[in-house]
Amino acid sequence: MVSAAAIGGLALLTLLGARVDRAAAVPEEETWRGADRVDVQLDLIEAMIQQGAIASALQGITALRAEGMENERLDMLQAQALLAAGQPSDALSILERSRAKSVERYRLLGLTHLDMGAPELAVEAFQRAIRAAKRDVDSRELASLHNNLGFALSAVGDYDAAMLVYREALRLDPASARARNNLGFALAAKGEDDEALAAFRLGQPAGLSEDDREANALYNLGLAQQGRGEVHAAVLSYSKAVQTQPGHRDAQTALNSLVGSAPSPLSPELPSLPSPPNLPGGPVKLTLAVVALAALCACSSPKHLTYDHGRSYHEAFDTQTDLTRPSVKDAVYPLSGAEALLIRKAVEEKSTDEESGEAEATDTLD
Repeated sequence: MVSAAAIGGLALLTLLGARVDRAAAVPEEETWRGADRVDVQLDLIEAMIQQGAIASALQGITALRAEGMENERLDMLQAQALLAAGQPSDALSILERSRAKSVERYRLLGLTHLDMGAPELAVEAFQRAIRAAKRDVDSRELASLHNNLGFALSAVGDYDAAMLVYREALRLDPASARARNNLGFALAAKGEDDEALAAFRLGQPAGLSEDDREANALYNLGLAQQGRGEVHAAVLSYSKAVQTQPGHRDAQTALNSLVGSAPSPLSPELPSLPSPPNLPGGPVKLTLAVVALAALCACSSPKHLTYDHGRSYHEAFDTQTDLTRPSVKDAVYPLSGAEALLIRKAVEEKSTDEESGEAEATDTLD
C-alpha cells in the first residue's frame, strides 16, 4: 500500500481547512491501514482534484500506480486530473485503454473530444453516456449529460437537435440555468432573438432584482449577436443592458470594445474571430467560436471579469470549478470541462489581462 508520506501527507497539506467528507472523517492512522482503505485513498485523490491541487493529485496517482494499483476509478480520476492539467492527449490514451462502459468514462471521453476539437466524436460519447446513465443516475445528472450533448451538437452546427436536447435537459431539471441559457444561445444562433431573450430571462437565478435579470439577459443576447457577426445588433443589446443596469461592467466593457470599431451600416460584418487552437479548419471553427460565447455565458448570472479568473464564469461548466482557486492560467487550476480547458488556452494565448491589469472583452473561444 502507499504510505502516508506518499499520498496521505499530500492530502493533509492540500486539504487543510477544507471539507473532505468521508475521507476527512477517517483518522490518519486508520487511513492507510490495509487493502480495505483503497477507497479512502481514492477519496483523497478525488478531494485533491476538487480542491484544485492537480499536481498533488497526479503525484498521488503516480504513487498508487507504483504500488501496483489498477482499477477503473483510478483510471477515471487520472483522466480527469490530466484534463484539468491541460493534457487531453494523455487523458484520451487512458480513456481509450479502458474498456469500461460507465457513465463517467463516456462523459470524460466527450469532454476530451471537445477539448481536442472533435465535436462529432463528443456527440457520440455523450450519447453513450446518456444511454448508460438511464440505468443508474438521478435526473439532475442525466440533465447535465443532456446539456453536454446539446453543447456538442451546437459545436457541429446542429442547432435544431441541440435545442431538442436542451429542452429534454430542462424537462429533467427545470432549475438548470445552464441548459436554459444554452438553449437561448442555440435559439440566437438561428436568429430567433425574441425566443432567445425569453430563455435568457428565465435562466437567471432567484434573488436578483428585475433590472439585474433583464441586464444579464440582454448581455447574453448581445454576446450571441456578436458571435454571429451582427455588430450593430450587439451594440444595441449591450446599450440596453447598461441603460437597464448602469453597474453592469461586463456589458459596458463589451460595448466599449465595439463602439470604437463598429463598421458602417454599409459593411456590417464583424471582424473575423481568432481561430481557436488545435481545432479543425472550415465551418467548425466559426461554429465553435459562436458556441464558445454560449459557454462563457451559459451560467445564469455572468460573473464580472477579473484578472485572476480571466473569462471563466461561475457555474459555466457541468464539472463545477471553484473560482477562489489559483489563476486559470496555472496548471493546478482545476478545470475539468472541455469548455473550461478551452478558456485556459484562450487566456494563455490571447488574453491581454496581464498586460493591462484589467479584464478586457475579447472574441476568443472559451
